[in-house]
Amino acid sequence: MARTGQAPETRPLPTGDHDRTALKGSVSAPDHQGPALDLAPKHGVDAAGDYRGLDAPLDTSLLADRYRLLQPLARGGMGTVWHGHDELLTREVAIKEVALPAGPERTIVAERTRQEARVTARISHPNVAGVYDVVEVSGQPWIVLELVRSRTLGQRLAHDGPLSPRTVAKIGLELLRGLCAAHAAGIVHLDVKPDNVLLAHDGRVVLTDFGIAVMDGDASLTQTGTLTGTMAFLAPERVTGDICRQSDLWSLGATLFMAVEGRPPFCRDTAIHTLVAVLADPPDPFQRAGPLASVLAGLLDKNPATRLDAVGASEQLRHVADLWPLKDEPAADAVLHIPVAATSSAEAASESGPCSAWSCPSPINYAESGIH
Repeated sequence: MARTGQAPETRPLPTGDHDRTALKGSVSAPDHQGPALDLAPKHGVDAAGDYRGLDAPLDTSLLADRYRLLQPLARGGMGTVWHGHDELLTREVAIKEVALPAGPERTIVAERTRQEARVTARISHPNVAGVYDVVEVSGQPWIVLELVRSRTLGQRLAHDGPLSPRTVAKIGLELLRGLCAAHAAGIVHLDVKPDNVLLAHDGRVVLTDFGIAVMDGDASLTQTGTLTGTMAFLAPERVTGDICRQSDLWSLGATLFMAVEGRPPFCRDTAIHTLVAVLADPPDPFQRAGPLASVLAGLLDKNPATRLDAVGASEQLRHVADLWPLKDEPAADAVLHIPVAATSSAEAASESGPCSAWSCPSPINYAESGIH
């Protein structure tokens, strides 16, 4: 809405091809050209919480006669995430606009965007960013999402440096719950990394960006010979084309490794060297992980059949979160107490293979989590 007494500014509704020059200037190199990490925000609101000029929208046009675009939150290689307003329900939302390429790939990317919305809408969990709607304007799909006031884990690491083992354990427990919810819905995320983890101002840890996620048994949009994801966080079995729930646990381990060590476990000077390290090398030596070393080593097991499962990871992360005192955290920080099933990691493993379902950890009390 415009300020009182002022006429609203009218601008054309953005499309997937808008502002290419500005987008190109703000996009990091593609994942496959090197191990460099893109720490741009995704669906989250900037950590400063500074909503400059929200009473003066950038655009007065409505998507589907309902969603008003206010201002961009983030731009990246795949498009733009906008801060928006749902005029019907009078609530703030995030709106994801995917940049559609020209030519025959345009139809494929548009359908992938619709699939992302369908996939994410199957999950209802506080540790997964919710999808509210998907609308189309002239063949351009827009995904309407929960607006999570947050900063990404990647942003926090870039600003504050490595985190304490206890803080990382708490983050890991919540991410594990989000992943379990996705897996229970038959969804494999395939792109778990610091940039896709939101540290919400309300204390939640939220998994976001299901743009390359797949549903069990559905490879309809998977191109043969195409490897998608971020090299430094890619499970080794993905290189051979295997899609398995255990791959998300590997990526979780790589994400937590970076959170506590300040670097990915297999980051090398080129993409091919990073890929070789993922396939053949042990993780880089632990320097700061301390009590997290065991769980990280288990999650980064190159064999998905023997990789640490969700129950085992939860038990070890809970132990660190509950029992490991750290000097760099406030004394008033409440200790998490998260009951887990008594079943051991080995007992929970199914004989049907590494991709079978597993038990999930119990919910977290966000007010006590101490994650900001």
